[in-house]
Amino acid sequence: RVSRAYRTGSRKDLFVVLSFQETFNFKKMRSIFLLVILLVLAALQAAHALHFRYGTIKWYPVSDEEWWKIKFDLVAAYKRTRYKDNWMGGRLPVVGDDFKLFGYEDHLEFGHDGANQEIITSCTAIDSTLDWVAGVFSATYEYPKKVANYTAQYLDSSRLKPMNNNENVWWRLTTLVTVGQKVADLDSDPSGNTFKYNTSPVCNSLPIIGVGPNMVNKYQILAIDNEGQPLTYSLSSSMEMCNT
Repeated sequence: RVSRAYRTGSRKDLFVVLSFQETFNFKKMRSIFLLVILLVLAALQAAHALHFRYGTIKWYPVSDEEWWKIKFDLVAAYKRTRYKDNWMGGRLPVVGDDFKLFGYEDHLEFGHDGANQEIITSCTAIDSTLDWVAGVFSATYEYPKKVANYTAQYLDSSRLKPMNNNENVWWRLTTLVTVGQKVADLDSDPSGNTFKYNTSPVCNSLPIIGVGPNMVNKYQILAIDNEGQPLTYSLSSSMEMCNT
């Protein structure tokens, strides 16, 4: 018989504990076991269903005096009606609402010693016609007081369906945090003689746009670097997007 089923750590780690009597029908037990697994996985899929639209992460030191303490701002958008019957008490989220992304603990991982923080989003914008809700989450993490690089990430599932771009699979937002690194402040001093602690680039584009069929559609990415450093762009590799 199945005595207990539970998740630990993250939703990716699923453990089923079994207890057996001294004699049992193995084929029957195997069928029950597979049924329980399918039911649990179906429940997890329902909890993660098809709603992520876009997201960005930016970071910056809290001050020049405490440059190893990094402030993160995560902006993300999701399918708005996804939340009505799940964690908003039967109503749609509106600007000013705080809500968990999936109704249980979801985390921003800081890339150091397994540290993370639960994400609770504050709603900042909605679009009733296109059915999306956007919000922001902020957190501060104290890294070791030394010059080093860390990769922070937000990893979860699933991307909006239907899309011709990795629908119904994982998404992964990452940012390289260069703690203690100083760069030329070309924005305020084009000569390059002034230096400041590095911060991440910032993207302010809304990547939800209308497109026309059978034609070339253009999208302008609006991004800046606070130190005036040149920006480069690339498409994610399969491995960077969880092998999807």
